[in-house]
Amino acid sequence: MKHLFFSLVFMFTATAFLQAQAPSYKDFEWDVIKLGYVLPGGGEYSSGGLGGGELRLNLRDDLSIGLRTESATFDHAFDDDEFEVEATWSWAATADYYFNTSSPYRAFAGLGFGSFTEGDIKGKDDDVIFRKGITSSGLVTRVGYEYGHLRISAEYNIMMKEAGTNYFTFSAALTLWGGYTGNRKSSSPKDSRIGM
Repeated sequence: MKHLFFSLVFMFTATAFLQAQAPSYKDFEWDVIKLGYVLPGGGEYSSGGLGGGELRLNLRDDLSIGLRTESATFDHAFDDDEFEVEATWSWAATADYYFNTSSPYRAFAGLGFGSFTEGDIKGKDDDVIFRKGITSSGLVTRVGYEYGHLRISAEYNIMMKEAGTNYFTFSAALTLWGGYTGNRKSSSPKDSRIGM
């Protein structure tokens, strides 16, 4: 099932790349480093932090698709030479809609779908043990704002399995490429005259 999903994602991305037409923005953008705050739902766990990245393709000036990878940790417990951390690792195919197509500063809203794996990491002295929990498909809903090459977003991650931990994140990412070029292609002679 995973191989089929990845194959479909690859074919969709390849087709989208061949048809991409985003004249006002560079084709690719990469959140090379993404850091943020994690707030698990349900009140069972305490807050934590996250790290991740995302590669996106601008299909049009107002639409992009991407692949997000992320590690979220929470419920940290430290006691002298012993520690325990709950964590969720995920990847998700994403799509974002942008509300402004004529500026490097623009708001967006997006959705994603992917796989989430929960587990915990325990350490004592020099021994570190990872214990894998459930794996579930999940949804990503988000809103955010791009300030040139700084991308700020608020996301809610929803795991499909009832035993999974849904969580909210607030993050900031440093983005490479994908900048605003202003080279919008005019659709009519009138637009051309206005642009001059």
